[in-house]
Amino acid sequence: MPNAHAHPAPDTAARLSAAAFLAAAVAATALTALVAVGARSWIDRPFAGFFLRADRTIAAVGRSAWGGVAARDLYDRTLLAIDGFRIDDADALHRRVGAKPIGSPLTYTVTDGITVETVTVRSRRFSTTDYWAVFGAYAAGGLCWTLLAIAAAWALPRGRIGRALVVLGGIGGISMLTAADLYPPAGSLRLHVLAAALLPAALLQFALVVGDARGRFAAVALPVVWTAALASAASMQLAIGDPAATRMTHATCDAALGLALASATIALAARVRPAPGMSLRAGTALLGLGAPAAVFLLAGIGGGVPHNASATLAFLFPLGMSVALGRGAPIFAAEFVAHDPRSL
Repeated sequence: MPNAHAHPAPDTAARLSAAAFLAAAVAATALTALVAVGARSWIDRPFAGFFLRADRTIAAVGRSAWGGVAARDLYDRTLLAIDGFRIDDADALHRRVGAKPIGSPLTYTVTDGITVETVTVRSRRFSTTDYWAVFGAYAAGGLCWTLLAIAAAWALPRGRIGRALVVLGGIGGISMLTAADLYPPAGSLRLHVLAAALLPAALLQFALVVGDARGRFAAVALPVVWTAALASAASMQLAIGDPAATRMTHATCDAALGLALASATIALAARVRPAPGMSLRAGTALLGLGAPAAVFLLAGIGGGVPHNASATLAFLFPLGMSVALGRGAPIFAAEFVAHDPRSL
């Protein structure tokens, strides 16, 4: 990896690199503890067939193997009761499900803030494969996004693309790592919601900088994008616990994230340098943006699409970009060559 300090660099760039490594170490330690605790809490236990967040909304997370789960009737709705018994938190859900034999049908009362419906789902055993397919995918993706922030802070500390990748990698890492902690003990709901609201802005910042590095449009558009993102973050924080507002904000956030991912995919595709050895890294990075874009657009428009489907491929973008940065490869077209930070 090209050392950012091989050239005279401001002290702030050096501090940024050191802070990035420290943050990664803390994140890795916390993640290890999270995975260890989660393995004992979930594997081989009775499972409702869906995940309940701390605010009692049902997460848009699932697997094709979980047959019988009516995703469109459950995702982003608020759970009110099981078999007629009121549910106040996720722990109550697990106690009710665990009190019956695996495979028992349970009737769930859910609401979108307007209508109230009942859905019957059979419980199932949460397997080791289930655990790693959901929690493992989010954990691996979160580490890869964090790695991207570190690589960009080290290799491109003074460039606009470097700063955009640091922001994108940091927010993307927080979003994915906290996604693995949305369920009991669930200490990261508000942090995850904040990251989810800011992630589209980080992606648009990357798209604008890559697509128009020297243009004035990016300088004008970026403050507008981030102001809108902060306003969205505030409204999403206020919506937590409100069934009607939660469903609407989740759909809006999914659509915004899908559009931002698509914009970043197009901008990156237009600027990738068609050089020998770059096709694999560039293709990997583009797939890691394009596939999640399709998932979130479908989720935002029609609903019923599990978000974790994007986690299985989302790690490819930060991984491909980190490898390219680590090898000092000229990722972008001539005016974006990483070796000359002044050109950024």
